[in-house]
Formats: sequence, structure tokens, C-alpha cells
Amino acid sequence: MNYKEAVEKQISGDTHEQKQRRMLWEDIAAAYNKGGEDEVKTVLTAHVEKITKEFKKNLKQLDETIL
Repeated sequence: MNYKEAVEKQISGDTHEQKQRRMLWEDIAAAYNKGGEDEVKTVLTAHVEKITKEFKKNLKQLDETIL
């Protein structure tokens, strides 16, 4: 069993969070196969930017609700 398969085996289940982890791992594995470490960095940076944007949106919404 290679590393990719070993990680996939650890991400089991059907909860929303597990599905998200599985999709992220698939993106990482595909990026590595496409362009190595640099491509993985690009994919992870894009995911971080998406999370940051969503966090800021939620924080703004919370601020508006509280105030």
C-alpha cells in the first residue's frame, strides 16, 4: 500500500467533515502528481485563501448580528 492509499484509508466515513478531508487529500495527491511540491503549495494556498475569505464573511455577519 502506498502513502496515498494509506492516507485515504484513514479518512473514512460519510460526515461532511470527512468528505471535505477526502476531497482535500484528493486535491493534494493530484497536485503532487501534476507538479510536485510546488503544485501542492499552490493548491494549499488556494484552500487557505478560500477558508480565510469564508471566515471573514462569517465574522462580518456575526459582528452585524451582535451590533
